[in-house]
Amino acid sequence: MRLAAALDAAGDVVEIFTGVPRRAFSRALDVWDPRARSRLRTLVRTFVPDIVHVHNFLRELSPSILGASSVPAHVLTMHDVRLLGFADRTGSRRGGGPSAYAKRMAARLGRVQALRHIDVAIAPSSVLARLLEEAGFRTVYHVPHFADPGPEPERSPSASYDVAYAGRLSREKGVFQLIEAFAYVAPHHSASRLIFAGDGPERRPLERLAAQIAPGRVRFTGLLDERNVRRLMEGCRMVVAPSTVPEAAGLTVLEAALAGRPVIVSDDPALRELVDEARCGAIVGRGDISGLSRAIDSLLGDPDTCDAMGSAGRRVAVRTRSIDAGVGATKTAYEAAIRDRTHRRTSALPPAD
Repeated sequence: MRLAAALDAAGDVVEIFTGVPRRAFSRALDVWDPRARSRLRTLVRTFVPDIVHVHNFLRELSPSILGASSVPAHVLTMHDVRLLGFADRTGSRRGGGPSAYAKRMAARLGRVQALRHIDVAIAPSSVLARLLEEAGFRTVYHVPHFADPGPEPERSPSASYDVAYAGRLSREKGVFQLIEAFAYVAPHHSASRLIFAGDGPERRPLERLAAQIAPGRVRFTGLLDERNVRRLMEGCRMVVAPSTVPEAAGLTVLEAALAGRPVIVSDDPALRELVDEARCGAIVGRGDISGLSRAIDSLLGDPDTCDAMGSAGRRVAVRTRSIDAGVGATKTAYEAAIRDRTHRRTSALPPAD
């Protein structure tokens, strides 16, 4: 939606085509959905776009939408690693049961269709760009996530002692390790709280664990909109993104940087990309509770470093990940896709007499 709004503001005409989440047996349509294919074909005929820009089609729409029309150029932005065959929660390509099998089949079919029909692939991290190239995509562009920088934060990180997490409350995100790490340092920093923004399947177990090992020191806000996530981050000392599985990009890291906050991330190439670039945080091993605890303790005890990291992160993020920068890079990818589609269409024509 952020990209669509920015393109619209730039004078482009955007039509959005979406699916709906499925449950139970209807999830078989995530493998192939002829109705979605037919409806997209009809939309393309009436709207006549130059570009069909596809985002995370494996759920709700299925690979059926790829190739619904061969006329416009096709661009694919990958926001996760499912298309490459990685499981949702384990970060591996292994897993058992009918559900896991269906997801693998959908991913395999999706890769075949994408390699056949996508002219340009866009990756929000350099590591995902490399994986897409290795998977055989013809042209891959690295376009980092982008956002409106907003005004300068009114408070510096050192004005608070709170630690924030913003995201899905699921096991693979490292949320249990985060509570355990915080519980180790909480007795040494009596003014500090751990705040979880978001929801997910592990919320109740997390609340029970927090009550057991860090009573009164952990707060759960539930889901927050973008504005209130930004407000939460600007009121904390640091943001933590401790995922234990491979990530495609680090949107939370970008949000924290724009809020002027240092970030602690797990040693994941996508998460650490902006942290390495801006020197705006700390990196710990995946699932390393003691390392995570030491990093939190260090930043809680060093307000000057927190402020310096927060300023550095915002400075780099504003320069390289603004909406103007993101839209400009995306339009460059669009132009390449149109050239590629035109070239392939021309090459397929029979030679003139």
